[in-house]
Amino acid sequence: MKKKLKYGNIELDLKFKPPTIEVYEKWKREFFSIEESKKFDIYLVGGFLDKMNGKKKYTPDVDIILVGKEDVDDIEKLVYEGTRIGLEKYQVFFDIFWLDRLPDYTNSDVVKINGYLLSNKWIINGEIKKEFKAARQVRENLWNHQMTFPSYKQKKLMKEGFEYSKPIIINI
Repeated sequence: MKKKLKYGNIELDLKFKPPTIEVYEKWKREFFSIEESKKFDIYLVGGFLDKMNGKKKYTPDVDIILVGKEDVDDIEKLVYEGTRIGLEKYQVFFDIFWLDRLPDYTNSDVVKINGYLLSNKWIINGEIKKEFKAARQVRENLWNHQMTFPSYKQKKLMKEGFEYSKPIIINI
Protein backbone atom coordinates (compact mmCIF):
# COMPACT_ATOMS: atom_id res chain seq x y z
CA MET A 1 0.00 0.00 0.00
CA LYS A 2 1.40 3.37 -1.01
CA LYS A 3 1.73 6.09 1.57
CA LYS A 4 2.05 9.85 1.17
CA LEU A 5 5.37 10.89 2.73
CA LYS A 6 6.55 14.39 3.54
CA TYR A 7 10.06 14.68 4.92
CA GLY A 8 11.52 18.15 4.53
CA ASN A 9 11.01 19.18 0.91
CA ILE A 10 10.70 15.57 -0.20
CA GLU A 11 7.07 14.73 -0.89
CA LEU A 12 6.02 11.56 -2.67
CA ASP A 13 3.78 8.54 -2.70
CA LEU A 14 5.75 5.44 -1.93
CA LYS A 15 5.58 1.87 -0.83
CA PHE A 16 8.33 1.55 1.74
CA LYS A 17 10.65 -1.36 1.00
CA PRO A 18 13.18 -2.87 3.38
CA PRO A 19 16.78 -2.29 2.28
CA THR A 20 18.71 -4.97 0.45
CA ILE A 21 22.43 -5.22 -0.24
CA GLU A 22 21.75 -4.75 -3.96
CA VAL A 23 19.81 -1.50 -3.39
CA TYR A 24 22.41 -0.30 -0.86
CA GLU A 25 25.24 -0.84 -3.39
CA LYS A 26 23.33 0.98 -6.17
CA TRP A 27 22.48 3.86 -3.83
CA LYS A 28 26.10 4.07 -2.68
CA ARG A 29 27.41 4.42 -6.26
CA GLU A 30 24.99 7.28 -6.93
CA PHE A 31 25.61 8.96 -3.58
CA PHE A 32 29.40 8.89 -4.04
CA SER A 33 29.04 10.49 -7.47
CA ILE A 34 27.97 13.67 -5.62
CA GLU A 35 31.09 15.84 -5.41
CA GLU A 36 30.48 16.91 -1.79
CA SER A 37 30.68 13.29 -0.61
CA LYS A 38 34.47 13.45 -1.04
CA LYS A 39 34.68 16.00 1.80
CA PHE A 40 33.45 13.67 4.59
CA ASP A 41 34.14 10.37 6.26
CA ILE A 42 30.94 8.43 5.64
CA TYR A 43 29.89 5.55 7.87
CA LEU A 44 27.33 2.79 7.74
CA VAL A 45 25.86 2.18 11.20
CA GLY A 46 22.73 0.75 12.80
CA GLY A 47 20.26 -1.94 11.92
CA PHE A 48 21.23 -2.52 8.28
CA LEU A 49 24.86 -3.05 9.30
CA ASP A 50 23.68 -5.39 12.06
CA LYS A 51 21.57 -7.24 9.48
CA MET A 52 24.58 -7.57 7.16
CA ASN A 53 26.53 -8.99 10.13
CA GLY A 54 23.80 -11.52 10.92
CA LYS A 55 22.72 -9.82 14.17
CA LYS A 56 19.26 -8.81 12.92
CA LYS A 57 16.73 -10.24 10.51
CA TYR A 58 14.90 -7.04 9.62
CA THR A 59 15.49 -3.31 9.55
CA PRO A 60 13.31 -0.64 7.92
CA ASP A 61 16.14 1.70 6.86
CA VAL A 62 19.84 2.31 6.28
CA ASP A 63 21.60 4.60 8.77
CA ILE A 64 24.39 6.75 7.34
CA ILE A 65 26.58 9.15 9.33
CA LEU A 66 28.68 11.92 7.80
CA VAL A 67 31.63 13.15 9.87
CA GLY A 68 33.79 16.10 8.86
CA LYS A 69 33.87 19.86 8.58
CA GLU A 70 30.67 21.60 9.68
CA ASP A 71 29.89 23.14 6.29
CA VAL A 72 26.10 23.50 6.20
CA ASP A 73 26.01 23.92 2.38
CA ASP A 74 27.76 20.59 1.80
CA ILE A 75 25.89 18.84 4.62
CA GLU A 76 22.49 20.02 3.36
CA LYS A 77 23.25 18.88 -0.19
CA LEU A 78 24.35 15.39 0.89
CA VAL A 79 21.61 14.82 3.44
CA TYR A 80 18.92 15.96 1.01
CA GLU A 81 20.22 14.25 -2.14
CA GLY A 82 21.11 10.99 -0.40
CA THR A 83 17.67 10.75 1.18
CA ARG A 84 15.90 11.75 -2.03
CA ILE A 85 17.75 9.16 -4.14
CA GLY A 86 16.87 6.39 -1.70
CA LEU A 87 13.20 7.29 -1.46
CA GLU A 88 12.49 8.26 -5.07
CA LYS A 89 14.53 5.61 -6.87
CA TYR A 90 14.42 2.67 -4.48
CA GLN A 91 11.52 3.33 -2.05
CA VAL A 92 14.07 2.80 0.77
CA PHE A 93 14.76 5.24 3.57
CA PHE A 94 18.41 6.18 3.91
CA ASP A 95 18.53 7.97 7.27
CA ILE A 96 21.44 10.38 6.87
CA PHE A 97 22.90 12.51 9.64
CA TRP A 98 25.96 14.71 9.96
CA LEU A 99 27.49 14.37 13.44
CA ASP A 100 30.38 16.29 14.95
CA ARG A 101 31.92 12.96 15.97
CA LEU A 102 31.19 9.29 15.49
CA PRO A 103 29.28 7.82 18.45
CA ASP A 104 30.82 4.88 20.30
CA TYR A 105 28.27 2.11 19.90
CA THR A 106 30.16 -0.18 22.29
CA ASN A 107 30.10 2.11 25.31
CA SER A 108 27.04 2.77 27.46
CA ASP A 109 28.39 6.13 28.72
CA VAL A 110 25.98 8.82 27.54
CA VAL A 111 27.43 11.65 25.43
CA LYS A 112 25.84 14.62 23.70
CA ILE A 113 26.62 15.02 20.02
CA ASN A 114 25.82 17.91 17.69
CA GLY A 115 24.10 16.85 14.50
CA TYR A 116 22.19 17.86 11.40
CA LEU A 117 19.32 16.09 9.70
CA LEU A 118 17.01 16.81 6.78
CA SER A 119 13.89 17.70 8.76
CA ASN A 120 12.48 17.66 12.26
CA LYS A 121 9.33 15.78 11.14
CA TRP A 122 8.26 12.60 9.37
CA ILE A 123 4.73 13.03 8.07
CA ILE A 124 2.93 10.01 6.65
CA ASN A 125 -0.58 10.37 5.22
CA GLY A 126 -0.85 13.77 6.90
CA GLU A 127 0.04 12.45 10.37
CA ILE A 128 3.28 13.32 12.18
CA LYS A 129 4.95 9.96 12.90
CA LYS A 130 8.23 11.24 14.32
CA GLU A 131 9.21 14.69 15.49
CA PHE A 132 12.36 16.18 16.96
CA LYS A 133 10.84 19.07 18.88
CA ALA A 134 14.17 20.46 20.09
CA ALA A 135 15.65 20.65 16.56
CA ARG A 136 15.98 24.07 14.98
CA GLN A 137 15.89 24.87 11.30
CA VAL A 138 19.12 26.36 9.92
CA ARG A 139 18.55 25.95 6.17
CA GLU A 140 15.67 25.03 3.89
CA ASN A 141 16.50 21.31 4.14
CA LEU A 142 18.64 21.19 7.25
CA TRP A 143 17.86 21.07 10.95
CA ASN A 144 20.33 21.20 13.82
CA HIS A 145 19.70 18.71 16.61
CA GLN A 146 21.60 17.85 19.76
CA MET A 147 21.55 14.07 20.12
CA THR A 148 22.33 11.76 22.99
CA PHE A 149 24.19 8.49 22.42
CA PRO A 150 23.49 5.83 23.21
CA SER A 151 19.75 6.42 22.99
CA TYR A 152 17.39 4.97 25.58
CA LYS A 153 16.55 2.12 23.16
CA GLN A 154 20.24 1.43 22.46
CA LYS A 155 21.10 1.40 26.17
CA LYS A 156 18.24 -1.02 26.86
CA LEU A 157 19.43 -3.42 24.16
CA MET A 158 23.04 -3.20 25.41
CA LYS A 159 21.86 -4.02 28.91
CA GLU A 160 20.12 -7.10 27.49
CA GLY A 161 23.44 -8.21 25.96
CA PHE A 162 23.06 -6.98 22.37
CA GLU A 163 26.37 -5.90 20.84
CA TYR A 164 26.09 -3.30 18.12
CA SER A 165 28.26 -3.70 15.05
CA LYS A 166 31.19 -1.33 14.92
CA PRO A 167 30.51 1.43 12.33
CA ILE A 168 32.28 0.92 9.02
CA ILE A 169 33.61 3.68 6.85
CA ILE A 170 32.21 3.20 3.36
CA ASN A 171 33.98 5.81 1.27
CA ILE A 172 37.57 4.61 1.34
